[in-house]
Amino acid sequence: MTRNDRKPMANIPPFGLRMQPDLKAKVEKAAKANNRSLNAEIVSRLEQSFLSEIERKDLEKIREFYTADERYVVEEYLAGKTDNPSSGVKRAEKLETDLAREINRIISKRTRIMGEVVARELEKQGMLTAPNKNNIPPRQPTWEEMNRLYEAPPEIMPLILECLARKDITGALDALDGWEAGNKD
Repeated sequence: MTRNDRKPMANIPPFGLRMQPDLKAKVEKAAKANNRSLNAEIVSRLEQSFLSEIERKDLEKIREFYTADERYVVEEYLAGKTDNPSSGVKRAEKLETDLAREINRIISKRTRIMGEVVARELEKQGMLTAPNKNNIPPRQPTWEEMNRLYEAPPEIMPLILECLARKDITGALDALDGWEAGNKD
């Protein structure tokens, strides 16, 4: 059953659960750390127990990658210690399971959408200007180019979003080409 096939929680009859107080305290602490309800934490942990060993390892690699990348962006880029928003954090191995591909697809799509939101908000406030001579409108990407950028690896996405925020399609594609050339197997 996929997430889209699920019933809304309000339509599911409650299920009583007894657990030892010390275990409940641990689950409550984890729920708070993960910003979830006690019920959501229990459900998430149960779902994870049904993952295959390969999916569990891939999930952990994804978690480690995004945690390291987030730490770099916050502690280095946003703190003003570097001008490079792309951390260069590398994954140790390719993630091959359907779960890993789906998670990365979701994250890439969400990143692209949020980049568009940020660009639109900056544009509405007059804070976004593309380098442009003679008032020529910026070049519009082709369908193939947008798909390439949409499918770009998360490691290069901050640089691509930076270029797209400036409406620099060519710069975004050049950044992706350069990253791909430097990361060939």
